[in-house]
Amino acid sequence: MKTNILGLLALGVFALTACSDDDVDYTPGTPGTSAHVGFAKSTLTTSATSDKTLAVTLVRTDKNSAKEYAISVSGNDNNVFSVPTTVNFAAGEETATLNVDFNSASAERLVSYPIVLSVGSDDDHNPYYLSGAKMAINLTYEYLWKDTMQMTVNYQFMEQVGNVTLLKADGLDTYKLLGLANAEELYFNVVDGVPLFGKPFYVDDYNGSDILAYEAETAKGVLSDTQISKYGPLNSSVGSDGSFHFELYFYVPDLNGGFGMSPIDLTPAKEKISHLTDDEAARLVALQSEVSALQSLLTNETVKANADIVASVEARLSVASDSVKLLTAKDANLTVSEYDELTSLLKEQADLEERYAEIEEEYGELTAEYAALKAKDETELTDDDKDRIAEIETAISALKAEADGIDTKLSRIEELQSKAYEE
Repeated sequence: MKTNILGLLALGVFALTACSDDDVDYTPGTPGTSAHVGFAKSTLTTSATSDKTLAVTLVRTDKNSAKEYAISVSGNDNNVFSVPTTVNFAAGEETATLNVDFNSASAERLVSYPIVLSVGSDDDHNPYYLSGAKMAINLTYEYLWKDTMQMTVNYQFMEQVGNVTLLKADGLDTYKLLGLANAEELYFNVVDGVPLFGKPFYVDDYNGSDILAYEAETAKGVLSDTQISKYGPLNSSVGSDGSFHFELYFYVPDLNGGFGMSPIDLTPAKEKISHLTDDEAARLVALQSEVSALQSLLTNETVKANADIVASVEARLSVASDSVKLLTAKDANLTVSEYDELTSLLKEQADLEERYAEIEEEYGELTAEYAALKAKDETELTDDDKDRIAEIETAISALKAEADGIDTKLSRIEELQSKAYEE
C-alpha cells in the first residue's frame, strides 16, 4: 500500500512539472460592465396593524440618464398589496423608491401575506452585483393592542387560580389572553355578548392523547349529539364588571371520550388601595431609608468599637423600625398585631404549602392501600390486615387534622392580605 501511495505522489510531481511554455494560459473572467438594476434588499419581513406603505429601495449602476423599469408581482393572491407597475430613476440618481401599499380591508388578522417583486428584464440585470432582480416580502396583519388588564383566573379543570394578563385590541372586541395553563397565548372575540375562542385549544395530555377544549360551534362534528346533550348546554357570557365566563367541553378526540363541561372565569384583578396620606407615604419612604442607613452603620468597624455609639444607633433603629411597621401595617389596612401575625405566617407559607403537598401524596397512598384491604372479603382478612386498617384510619385522621390546620393558616394569610384591597 505504501508503494502505491509513493507511486501516486510521483505521478503528481510529474504532472506538475510536465507543463511547458507552449501550454495555453488561463485568464480569469471579469465581471460584466453592463448596466444593472435590482432591489437593495432581497427579503423584507414586517407586520402591520392597519393600512401601511412599504418603501422599497432599488439601486442601479448606470445613473447617467433617467430611466423607467417595469415591476411585476407574484403571489398577491388576496390582492392585499397595491404595487406600481413601474419604478422611475431620475437622471444622476443611483436609487429610487417603490411604494408598496398594504390594504388591510381585504386582509385577515394574524395571517401572513407573502409576495415576490421583480424588476426589469434579463437585459437589465448583471449577476455579478449583489443587489437582486427579485425581492420577497412577507407581511403579517397583526392586532393593535391598546389596553392591558390584569385578570384573576379560575380555571377549574386545570386547578389554576391566580393572575393572568388580558390585552384588548384597539377599537375591536378582540382579546389576547396570556398566562393560561399550558397555553402560551389565546385569542377570543366577544360576539353578541358571548366570548368565543372560535377554535379548540390544547388543555393537557391524557395517557399520550391531547385533551382539547371545545365550544358549542367547534364541538360540532367532533362530539356526538348524544355527548353534547349529556354534557349540557354552554352558556359563556360577559359580566357588567368586565369579567368573562367561558363554558367549554373538555374532550379527547383520539379516545372519543371526555370529561364533560367545565368553566373558565376571568375577573378583573383587585388593585391595592393605599391607606396612607401623601405625608405618611413620604414619611414611610424616609423611615425605610433611615432604617437601611442605621443597619449599615452598625456594620462599620469604627462604630462597632464604641459601645455607646452602638447603643445610640440601636435605639434610633428600634424607634425607626417601629414607625416603619406602624405605617406599613396602616398601608396594608392592618393593625400592628395583624401585621405581626401576617409577617410570621408569610415566613411559614412556603413550608406550609410544601407540607400540604406531601400530605396529599401520603393521603393518596394510604387511601389506595385502605381501599385494597377493604375490598377483601371479611373472611379473608388476617389479624395483621385488621391492625393495618386501624393504623391507616388513625393516620388518615391525623393527616386530615394537619391539613385542616394548614388550610386555616393559609386562609388567614389570604384574609389578611385581602384587607389591603379594601376601602
